[in-house]
Amino acid sequence: MNLLKYHCKSALFGWPLRVMDQMSNATRCHDAPRVLVVRHPAKRSYTYRECLRWIRKHVPQLHARMEFLTLPTQPRDWDSIGLLACWTADTMRHWSPDGYREACNLTNQCRARGIPVVNPVDSNAAHSKLEMTTIWRQSGIRAPRCELIQDVHAFKESMAGMSFPFLIRDEQGHGRPSCWISSTKDLEHVPWHEMICPMASEFIDTRSPKDGLFRKYRCIVAGDEVIPRHIIANADWEVRPERRVNSDELHAEEVTFIETHPEHADQLRYATQLLDLDIAGIDYSIDAAGELVLWEANPVPNLNAPPTHRAQHILPAVERSFAAIAKLYLSKLGLIESHSSEVLTWNR
Repeated sequence: MNLLKYHCKSALFGWPLRVMDQMSNATRCHDAPRVLVVRHPAKRSYTYRECLRWIRKHVPQLHARMEFLTLPTQPRDWDSIGLLACWTADTMRHWSPDGYREACNLTNQCRARGIPVVNPVDSNAAHSKLEMTTIWRQSGIRAPRCELIQDVHAFKESMAGMSFPFLIRDEQGHGRPSCWISSTKDLEHVPWHEMICPMASEFIDTRSPKDGLFRKYRCIVAGDEVIPRHIIANADWEVRPERRVNSDELHAEEVTFIETHPEHADQLRYATQLLDLDIAGIDYSIDAAGELVLWEANPVPNLNAPPTHRAQHILPAVERSFAAIAKLYLSKLGLIESHSSEVLTWNR
């Protein structure tokens, strides 16, 4: 990670964000308990931008209790804080060690005071693909077997017991390149120098027998709620949004997915709890036998709507996820019961 780049971004964007925080906090009520929302100026401070706008419009009683702080910082009044929510990238420990230590310090101070924390930043399982898939597999949930590659030459000799084909991907970060390995010759073409922490991952074939496409589903889990978000279908094994296959049939399938209670909601909720998370964007597939395969849980999913020209049918799912997060915060503050439908009566 380029630490200097993020240090410069922190210096450039930190001051304007702190001024915005102060102006925003001044307009809110000072009733306790409040949600302490912590952000880092260098990365992902916009992730919950549209969610915040939605809360301001539809759940003003929560919006009035949200206090924003930019790292590094400390709250002025601990007695009024009833919940800590870190709106920071899950990779922060790699590109801002100081920011990560500060967020961990805030988390520990909250624990010592008995203040609930949403998605603790120091949960290793939530920030490591290896750890999360290992935990899932040990708990009986199907996920790819993964092995860290600490010595490339040794791995080329043993391949850590992996069977062809398998994948080489980066253990850290999101959207990083993956390589298809079907023979020992393929290992010579892996861009090892571009990977922060290379990892071998089992290939699980999830092609649909119906049309031969690979599908990746995403649901947003927030507390007890599981909200279907989208489906991405690709002709290739590496399912990426930029290579999405579009058709009327796939559009109709995605609309049905979004409007239907997810079949695997209990398993997705359980998988999130195993990682000590309250909120997660879980990516998964369904194999030819109808079995669930979990790929990854993103503890800080981008909740903003996709571009309007292709997002109209997804907007109800986006707003339902906002409502689920608002409900989670209110229940953690003790202002509503966790099973209450007070906020989730929203149904666009």
